[in-house]
Amino acid sequence: MQAAATGALEVVNQLGGEVEGRAIYTVSLKTELDPLRRLTLGGVCGRCFKGVAWCALDAGEAFVVAFQRRCPPRERVGGIWDCYGTNPWPAEGRKFPPWIEQAESGKTSVTLEDIYTTGYPLRITFTCPECGAEYVTKNTTRLRLFLDAVAHGETRITLT
Repeated sequence: MQAAATGALEVVNQLGGEVEGRAIYTVSLKTELDPLRRLTLGGVCGRCFKGVAWCALDAGEAFVVAFQRRCPPRERVGGIWDCYGTNPWPAEGRKFPPWIEQAESGKTSVTLEDIYTTGYPLRITFTCPECGAEYVTKNTTRLRLFLDAVAHGETRITLT
């Protein structure tokens, strides 16, 4: 896993360091990320170090999703599939995947900064339920934090 994360970071650097907009569809980066798609990392507040959210790679793109609640241990299979309660893909009658619907609700520690965008909501705000610290993150920031943590053998990212 550490080698895959290091390889993905190298591709991010080759892309000029930004993974926003169309860059999330870059085939070489998506390929490097494939071995990491079943990982779910805890996201902790950089101020008080309490848990804020769970982060995982999207099932197919170079995008880091975030959600407040994770499935019960017996239901976990890893990655985005650990998002609490439901399949990560829009079910019939659903407009968006559950993690986006949860973030749009404004009732979790993860909210969307850009609600009316086409495609993926690239800016996400994390709010620490303990101290109230807020972290507005772009996909590039979340991806780098995720990959750095995996490359160093860690199971959580510290929001900054």
